[in-house]
Amino acid sequence: MRNSLSLQEQLLLLCLDDQSGAFRVSWIDHGLSGGALAELMLREQIRLDDRSRVVVENPAPTGDDLLDRALSRLAEGRRPGRLSGWAATLYRGRPTVREALLARLVDRGILTPQEGRILWLFRHIRYPAADPSPELALRDRLREVLLGDVPVEQRLAILIGLLHGLRALGQLLTKVELKQQRQRVQQICDGDPISRVIAKAVWDAVSAAQAAASGGG
Repeated sequence: MRNSLSLQEQLLLLCLDDQSGAFRVSWIDHGLSGGALAELMLREQIRLDDRSRVVVENPAPTGDDLLDRALSRLAEGRRPGRLSGWAATLYRGRPTVREALLARLVDRGILTPQEGRILWLFRHIRYPAADPSPELALRDRLREVLLGDVPVEQRLAILIGLLHGLRALGQLLTKVELKQQRQRVQQICDGDPISRVIAKAVWDAVSAAQAAASGGG
């Protein structure tokens, strides 16, 4: 697997249906924002205060355009916002985080754009894999961690936390496996401080979005 794939890139690959070009996971943008927040926490450029609000520790550019956009957005806030709030509102403007990541993965030769038409009228672009090996290797590693009792690398633990927060572990496990491994998933998320807070933040952001969409919020 290409070790240089970011958390955002990994999450997008796992949640994208190559054939339809659609995302198989609702509220994917909340997870992609969570991935940026996690990356910035790993770099110690942001931290949480005692009320789970995000504080910018180091506003220096990261060299990653999406992380820099996120960092600028966090730094311009008049007062610290909660992690779950930023998971829902981190990115704005164009290109969207999805568009930027898709273009990046096309440039790297992992995805390829194919234009088609829906009902022969509406232009539609799907992104089948040009090189499926990074995603396949990632899926194998994640399943090994989730189904076994092996040490978990921090970045894998965070990725599992992001998928858990999105209710998206079904992209990796069957319904039976999900039920059997519920305790293992919680153990992995709780075992890493960043995974724990990111999983909760994305879960809370998705819950709020679902409630608003259904008229309950």
